[in-house]
Amino acid sequence: MSTLPRLSVLICTRNRREKLGRTLASLLAQEYPAERMDLVLLDDASDDGSAAAADGLLGAFAAAGWRGARLLRNPSRADIARGRERLQGELAGESAYALYLDDDVVLPPGLVSSLISGAERDPSLGVAGPRLCFLSGPDRTAHCANFVGRFTGRYREKDAAVPLDCDWLNSSCLLIRTGALRKSGGFCGSYVTAHEEVDFCLGAGLAGFRVRYFPAVRVLHDIDIKSPKKERLYYLYRNKLWVIRRNFSFPLKALQLAFLLLGGTPLHILDSLRRNGGVDPPELALILKAAVAGAFGPVPRRGRL
Repeated sequence: MSTLPRLSVLICTRNRREKLGRTLASLLAQEYPAERMDLVLLDDASDDGSAAAADGLLGAFAAAGWRGARLLRNPSRADIARGRERLQGELAGESAYALYLDDDVVLPPGLVSSLISGAERDPSLGVAGPRLCFLSGPDRTAHCANFVGRFTGRYREKDAAVPLDCDWLNSSCLLIRTGALRKSGGFCGSYVTAHEEVDFCLGAGLAGFRVRYFPAVRVLHDIDIKSPKKERLYYLYRNKLWVIRRNFSFPLKALQLAFLLLGGTPLHILDSLRRNGGVDPPELALILKAAVAGAFGPVPRRGRL
């Protein structure tokens, strides 16, 4: 019997029946020993038949020798951050790693083996992620290594040809050492949507773990970069300020908040004017509300799982 580390695969899904089927098919094709893996799939109140379709696919994992494959259902929509927070409570007790996946990724057969092999070589490595490429253009990188400006709080990305330590990685495909998940407090569901992976990765760093980008491992992501939906704008703006308040200390925190409020808020307003072809009073009010809530409102405390 294999002695390789045990892995729990955690997937949130909502209304992506066909894409989810493709993701699960690529998961079944992994070269990692099936008896060392289990799957927990959370349906976030889909109304397109995703849950029923997924339930019908889980038998294939049992037939392939996986240790387990379960479907959980939210009675009402909770959104992605709440889903990730719930799933971390469903980890198998023996699992050394958790692999978070979005329901619209396509994995190469060696994905699990490559990331776990990289993590096992360095006990200080808590978070590992691949190069995420566009499914519509596999030669184009969608997500790579990310950093948070020490004095500005601004995000920047950096690609590389070799493994690179960074501040945070996109959570569409993210391998996490369970010790890092527990000691950092895991994902904070109060983010609802946007920036929860930034917060988690920075928290893992504060807990003493490294975050590393593995560019040679490529995963396809079925996304298009486009303007955010209006219902997400509040969380995009508020949550960025939460990230700073939860993960940095004075005086850096004060500098970053000042930069983001004085420099970022006017840019958000200008972007709104451009996007809407003029003044959209409800959207401008939302931007200002998000700035006040993010900078001065209550922030969830970081704990341990």
